[in-house]
Amino acid sequence: YFLLSGIMIMIEVIIMAAVSLMFTVVSSPLLAAVLSLVVYILGHAVATLPQLMNHLDYWQQWVAGIFASLIPNLGHYTYRNQAVHSFPPDYGDMGISIIYALLWITLLLTLTIIVFRRRQL
Repeated sequence: YFLLSGIMIMIEVIIMAAVSLMFTVVSSPLLAAVLSLVVYILGHAVATLPQLMNHLDYWQQWVAGIFASLIPNLGHYTYRNQAVHSFPPDYGDMGISIIYALLWITLLLTLTIIVFRRRQL
């Protein structure tokens, strides 16, 4: 279980590397570091959003859903507690999380390449 947990942590790191790379291309290095840290914090906070939705009005749920879809949900990659307590992971959820990560990485790297090419012209 530790190996699977480690793989999921590496996927999370790759997502954050893609986020950082995108911010580095669009802004200064200091701002890129701050924005990457903000995305990391919000990415883990998005995982708790379904519990918060019950306490929001309809329009607040709509706005929160839009903002949550703009940030990668890093809560999908936290299998540390399950590995420590030897709980078997749900392989279906892990597969979906890997596909979700590949989509985010592809999107972020595509945006990075587009912005970088336009800056070079």
